[in-house]
Amino acid sequence: MRDTATNDISTAHVAEHDEQVKHNQSTHLSTTLHATVGSDIVSQPALTAGHLSNLNSVPGRTALQCCVYEELNRYFAALDGQPPGDLYQMVVSQVEAAVIDYVLDICDDNQSRAATYLGISRGKLRSRLSDQ
Repeated sequence: MRDTATNDISTAHVAEHDEQVKHNQSTHLSTTLHATVGSDIVSQPALTAGHLSNLNSVPGRTALQCCVYEELNRYFAALDGQPPGDLYQMVVSQVEAAVIDYVLDICDDNQSRAATYLGISRGKLRSRLSDQ
C-alpha cells in the first residue's frame, strides 16, 4: 500500500516537473525568437487550423520538441505564406546559444566545466562563444 502511494506521489511530481520544464523552455525559446524576428511577429497566434492544438498529446515528443514545434508554428504564421530562409541554421544557432548560455550559468562561467558538461572541448566552446 505504501509503495503505491509513494509511486503516485512520484508520478505526480514528475508530471508537474515536466510541465514546468515545458513552460521554461517555451519562454526561453520565445524570448530568443523575439530578439531574432521581432516581438510583433512572434506575438501572433502559434497554432492555426490544421495544426495540433494540444502539443502535449503527441506520443514520443519531448518537452523541448514541443517548445520548438510551437515556436516554429508562430514563426511560420508570422511569415504569412512566405518561404523561410535558412530556417535550419537559424533554429540550430539559437538553440545552441541557449544551451551554452544555460550551461555557463549553472557552471558559474567556468568554461572548462561547461565544456565538459556540453561534451565539447574548451577550445570549441570558446569558438562557439566568439561566433555568438
